[in-house]
Amino acid sequence: MGKVLTSKDVCRELSIPFYKLQYLFDTGKVQDVQRTSSGKRIYSEVDIKVIREALFGMIK
Repeated sequence: MGKVLTSKDVCRELSIPFYKLQYLFDTGKVQDVQRTSSGKRIYSEVDIKVIREALFGMIK
C-alpha cells in the first residue's frame, strides 16, 4: 500500500497551514480521502500528488 500520512503530515510535507488543506476539501477542488474508523483522514502518495497539483499546478 505504501506510505500513509495524516493531515498534519501532509501539511508539514507541503509546507502549508491546515486551513489551506481544509479549503481544498470544502470547495471541492480535491475529493475527500479515505478515513479511519474514527474519522481521521489518511492520505496515500496519490492523494498527496493530487493535493500538490491543486495547490501549485502541474509540477514536473
